[in-house]
Amino acid sequence: MTARRSTTLLVAPILALFALAGCATTAPGESEGSEPGADAPAADSPASDTGCLIDKTWQLDVEDMAAQLLTQMQDTGMPVVAVSGFGTQELQLAEEGLATNSVDVTFELTVAPADAPTSITQLRQFGSAYGDWAWDAASDRVEFSNWETDVQLELTIEIEGVVTNLPATDLPLTDSSGADMSVTCAGERLETRPEGSPFVQRWNVGD
Repeated sequence: MTARRSTTLLVAPILALFALAGCATTAPGESEGSEPGADAPAADSPASDTGCLIDKTWQLDVEDMAAQLLTQMQDTGMPVVAVSGFGTQELQLAEEGLATNSVDVTFELTVAPADAPTSITQLRQFGSAYGDWAWDAASDRVEFSNWETDVQLELTIEIEGVVTNLPATDLPLTDSSGADMSVTCAGERLETRPEGSPFVQRWNVGD
């Protein structure tokens, strides 16, 4: 298997980290979703505790996501010996039903296969996205629709001092519609799990 092919396979679990809120690599302006006009509940709605979510700037714990990624890759037998993450991702859910998400996060993976040179892979995702959000009180879920995104990916691999930039066309694409997510929120701590993702995203209220 070529270095490019094996590196591309490594990217798929990383993209699951970015699943929240349509951090996608599809073309800007592309959108899909459920019927427009779905409103978020009022902050004091008796049906849910969305007051914990609304009108705060939630900042992702990127180091925690890197630790989860390392565990998940090692559990599935990938020869990844270290993962680090740096940058920021912010989520805002406005009471009037608008969700915004901005990201500039890089994950760096050190891969040490037994029969090949050690490589360092970096995946950066950057840009912003926005759309409608609505609360499903029956399942404690946030649902997204009418999503617009300009998020992009950059991927590099370094082997024995030689750095190669892989074109975006070599990367798997994610859905542009925004990934619905289960939510647990208390005070200044938020946990989300995007639909179909093995990862729990942990957020803190920013300044």
